[in-house]
Amino acid sequence: MRDDLCIRFLPFPNRAARAAVMPNAEGSYDILVNTLYPEETQRKALEHELEHLRREHLDRGESVWLQEAEARGEEAEWRSICCYTPAGILEEFIPAASRADFALVVPGQGMKPHYRQGQLLFCRDRQPRWNGDAAVFLIGGRAELRQVYRDPFGCRYLLNSNRTYAGEDLILPTGSDAPPLLGTPLKRKRLPPVQF
Repeated sequence: MRDDLCIRFLPFPNRAARAAVMPNAEGSYDILVNTLYPEETQRKALEHELEHLRREHLDRGESVWLQEAEARGEEAEWRSICCYTPAGILEEFIPAASRADFALVVPGQGMKPHYRQGQLLFCRDRQPRWNGDAAVFLIGGRAELRQVYRDPFGCRYLLNSNRTYAGEDLILPTGSDAPPLLGTPLKRKRLPPVQF
C-alpha cells in the first residue's frame, strides 16, 4: 500500500456514503471520511477504504460486488450476469444467491424522477404485472427502460415517465410486434400514471 495517502475527515452533503477513495493529482489517493457518522462508523469506513487500497481494487477492473465482498473479508459464491450499459454489454458478478438475471445501467433521463441516469438496476426475466410497471426492452439495439401500458383495445404503449422525452415513446397498435422484452427491475416501484 502507498505511504503518501491523504486522509480527510469532512462532512459530506448527506449520509449516502460513509467514505470514498479517489485518485489525486499527485498519483496517489485521497480517502474522504464522512463526519456526519459517529466516530466508530468513521473508523470502520476508513479501514474498509484502506482495505480496497491494500488489495489494489482501484487498479483492477473487477466487479464492484467482488471488490466490496473482498474488502469485507467475505468468502462467497459468485455468478456472472449480463450488464447492459450505454457503452455496450459488460459482464457483472453478483452473489450466487441473488435473484437477478441481468443488470441495467439506466441510459438516460427518460424515466426521471423514478429512476436516474447511471443508476444500476438488477432485473429479472419476467413480464410486467400491471399497467404502469417499468420494464426493460431492446429498442434500436439498446436496452431501454420504459413504463408499459395496454389499453382495452390491445394497443400497447412503451412510455418515458419524463415527458420531456415523449418523442421517444413507442405506440404499438394491436397485432404489431413489440421490441423484445428483457424483464423488469427486481425492486418493483408503483409508478404514477404517465400524463399525456
